[in-house]
Amino acid sequence: MITAEDVRERLREAPFQPFRIVTSAGTSYEVTHPDSVYVTRRVLYVGVYRPVDENIPDRAASVSVLHITELVPLGMGSQTQTSSQPKNS
Repeated sequence: MITAEDVRERLREAPFQPFRIVTSAGTSYEVTHPDSVYVTRRVLYVGVYRPVDENIPDRAASVSVLHITELVPLGMGSQTQTSSQPKNS
């Protein structure tokens, strides 16, 4: 079971390592910057960026911590989309 503290630890890693949040519904969010996720005890707010402006999120997706199934490192060779872009797997 992944906890909010697990996510906070991943966001605090130095140097930061981008990762993907995968949910039980199959939705995933790529996190390429630690400031794009706000963590509470029960919910993550993940910034969703549009290609037009990659500096400010267009919106925030709320993700229940209970539904997070994996935190997957994004490899150097993987094709990543814009920070915190939702992906359906």
